[in-house]
Amino acid sequence: MAGILQSDQPGMPTKSSFSATHASVLLDAMRGIAAFLVLIEHWRNAFFLDFPQIQQHRAIWGPLYVISGAGHQAVIIFFVLSGYLISGTVLRAIRRSQWSWPRYLIHRLVRLWLVLIPALILGFAWDTLGLHLNRAPMLYAGAGGNHLTAPVAPALTAATFFGNLAFLQTIVVPPLGSNGALWSLANEWWYYILFPLVACVIARVFRKPLIILAYMAGLVAIAVLIGKAILLLFPVWLLGTLLYLVPKPTGKIGGSTLGCAGILYAAAFFGFAVLAHRGGHLGVIHVSDVIADTFLGIVTFAFLWLLLSRSDKARHTRPVRLARETARFSYTLYVTHTPLLIFAASLLVRDSRWTPTVPHLLPALVVLAVAIAYAWLVASRTEFKTDIVRGSVENQILPDAKS
Repeated sequence: MAGILQSDQPGMPTKSSFSATHASVLLDAMRGIAAFLVLIEHWRNAFFLDFPQIQQHRAIWGPLYVISGAGHQAVIIFFVLSGYLISGTVLRAIRRSQWSWPRYLIHRLVRLWLVLIPALILGFAWDTLGLHLNRAPMLYAGAGGNHLTAPVAPALTAATFFGNLAFLQTIVVPPLGSNGALWSLANEWWYYILFPLVACVIARVFRKPLIILAYMAGLVAIAVLIGKAILLLFPVWLLGTLLYLVPKPTGKIGGSTLGCAGILYAAAFFGFAVLAHRGGHLGVIHVSDVIADTFLGIVTFAFLWLLLSRSDKARHTRPVRLARETARFSYTLYVTHTPLLIFAASLLVRDSRWTPTVPHLLPALVVLAVAIAYAWLVASRTEFKTDIVRGSVENQILPDAKS
């Protein structure tokens, strides 16, 4: 969910030139699409019955259910992209002998908290209002059958709020209220900490044995804290590190080749989503969630590697502007939409979800559009100002640091 960064590998473009390339646009498009896929899955789960419960027109609604069932797989895209971007930041700083924990933590925390703090406050407000109105008690009790909402009231406490602020959701506390999407932020944050610890030890940034031992102890302590569930997805994030390190394709790969690769990737991507909804069963073979996520991460790595071949300059066309704009508020969209969707569902569908029909689809699409506009409005006051706030905070805390 971080911004697009440059690579400083030999032969790779500089920051300014990379941001103008088709590769940069395509990575932005992947980030935006992933955020919208998460939104669409949560929207469908909040408003419409599951596919096995549909009795009529299953062939018509089937493809829409496939598209709206890939939210978890979209998070795997986020992890690989994040690994690529954040690893690049860390490794460039180490290679230039400019590594600084204070600067790194300022950049990461400003990026995350600038959006997360308002998202937690707004989510708390939406959930509190929904509970107060009491129009959908089963929904807010986690009994709505939508695979989306756990019991909300027990997760609306001060301890849960500050636990989410400290990225301890799914570790010590649940995600705040109805905002189950916040689970992945805990993964992201602790990967942000684990990777520099590992990189600094391997690169021998610090020579003193006591410092190395402290780093090793930190790694063990974090591993014990975050547990197996988060650690098992760390290799997926590290595929982004590998993407940063491996040589990029030499020579331009044609648009038709990338188009075919995109079709194959989409087929694999949605295939993994269908497999997940079938409980991981592939004939007589059972595929665990971690194995499926790892394989999807590998496929995503390969596809992104192809996209990075597009070093030609991108024109300022409408699709390019759309990719840039959707990526600009993808993080805000991800962390703000769920409580609003649950609140809207409590007003419209209450405790029983709709059968998908055109009359039901129209008001649900209005809610979807409102959720997008709402996220963009929040982003205009938060995410869009990340660079300004980060610079101001850095100047206040590290006034003597070189920019």
